[in-house]
Amino acid sequence: MKDPYAHLTARQAAVRRYFTPTPPFPRVIVSSLVTLFGLVLLLSAAASAFYAIAGVVVIFLGARKCVPRIYGYYRDKKFAEPKPADTQMDLWLAEAFDPARSEGFKRLDIVRGDLIDPETPPMVVVGFPQAADYRLARGRDGRVRCDKYDILVVYLTNWHLCTFQCIFDMETGAFISDQTREFTYRDVQSVATSSDRIVLPLPVDHSKPAGLAPGGGTAAGEAGAKPALEATTSMMFRLRVASDEIRVLVRLFDYAVKDEDRDVDLALKQIRGRLRDYTRLHDEKGVSAFGDLHQARQRAERPWPADTPGWPGATH
Repeated sequence: MKDPYAHLTARQAAVRRYFTPTPPFPRVIVSSLVTLFGLVLLLSAAASAFYAIAGVVVIFLGARKCVPRIYGYYRDKKFAEPKPADTQMDLWLAEAFDPARSEGFKRLDIVRGDLIDPETPPMVVVGFPQAADYRLARGRDGRVRCDKYDILVVYLTNWHLCTFQCIFDMETGAFISDQTREFTYRDVQSVATSSDRIVLPLPVDHSKPAGLAPGGGTAAGEAGAKPALEATTSMMFRLRVASDEIRVLVRLFDYAVKDEDRDVDLALKQIRGRLRDYTRLHDEKGVSAFGDLHQARQRAERPWPADTPGWPGATH
């Protein structure tokens, strides 16, 4: 049977199969039994010609139902199997981070030396795209993966907070759309996560025995309780500035990108730390860039935080 993805690259075919559900084997028990009965009649043809004719007819009727279903199953299975390993999907996503950082450096026209901490790579926040169609699949390890991802790279430079945001296509390994932004630190209003939580009432289930239905307690105090289902519909990573907002959908119901909760917490911690340092030093010297603040502290013969032990990127 011909490979339906012969015109695609190996990666494109593998990713497409990962997000295509494997069809169930068709129900052919009845038609198989009919075909088997026809074979029994055909084997009895020596006793009577009627058995031979009846056997051929019965086999034809059974095979007409059974064979097309089995053929269709194996044809459709070619679109879904074999699937790539979950670890391979994670590796392909991780391989996009460094190219995204490099593309951001180029598009923003900055270099690593412009960063506050040149030794630390820019932060990456990954989520589900909001302006593109995508498909989800739960792997054998229980994690949910997407065929497209929203990647946000944050650059903390001496003068601006810069971002490069793009949609990454897992099939082609390419960035299908991107956007760059630059903000002065004084324009950053907040960086946070926000969640939308819903509470849905559950219906009373009269089909279950007393005491087993939701909220069906036996105590008098429990009788008036209203059973409900609580769920977080979405969680956003938000970076608000004076005239704009950057958002990344990092969680959708119980679906989240692998290790993204940890990465979001790390991004929040680093950005907030830089903003606190900027605010504190700005209030002291009244200047508007980390580079200017560095020079101001040198003139005052006071150590810059990056020169103190324990500070990320410290020189000693």
